[in-house]
Amino acid sequence: MTTLMRTLIISATLCVFGATTAEAQQFSECGTVTSDGGGCFSFDVPGFGPLEILVPQGASFPYSNGDFIMVTGTLGNGVFCGLPQRVTFSSHMLCVMTTPFLECGELVQGTGCLLLDTPSGTYEVDNLAGFGVGDMVLVDGNLDAACASSCGATGGCVTATTTTLCTPPVVFLRGDCNEDELVNIADAIGLLGSLFPGPGGPIVNPDCRDSCDANDDGGVNIADGIAILNSLFGDSSM
Repeated sequence: MTTLMRTLIISATLCVFGATTAEAQQFSECGTVTSDGGGCFSFDVPGFGPLEILVPQGASFPYSNGDFIMVTGTLGNGVFCGLPQRVTFSSHMLCVMTTPFLECGELVQGTGCLLLDTPSGTYEVDNLAGFGVGDMVLVDGNLDAACASSCGATGGCVTATTTTLCTPPVVFLRGDCNEDELVNIADAIGLLGSLFPGPGGPIVNPDCRDSCDANDDGGVNIADGIAILNSLFGDSSM
């Protein structure tokens, strides 16, 4: 379905006639309720087709055309509505429609519980794997966007399959030799100190060679230090 319909599960005692124990089989499916306007209700389930729902006199059946409900019970022969099969209800619970969820965000304090704060909204998560306020975590699971969160979540509730630390994105900044996510004179000093080390040895991480290649010529040498200084105090850019 393209439109999220009202999600319900039915609990009722239904009239059942003309079926034996041998004919009944266990059944638990979600489907759409339709009515013929004359007291017959059907339950349209992909793979089964329309199934008959019989409502005894005086029983409540608070559903109408288009309601999406889950039925748990037994499946047997139809009786009154001209359909070959009918459903007898035995239990009820919320029929939850979920979508896959995979987002990274910060855990923040909500109303009574922690929330996952992401650019798309805040979410109540059932399994935080021991993480706490301020942690950046990646949650993989299923989202129920229609849930009523008691914690103040704006995006819904997530049943998490896994909750792990987010891997911070790699920030590449040409000329940032000292990995502080800035380009300033400290990078030129660090680069020159690495090329002409004193007693303390090189002070630039070898893994940062691409960042230190300020003029992007494939090598790291004194010309890169000059390129950094020119970008800071001259009229050139990197």
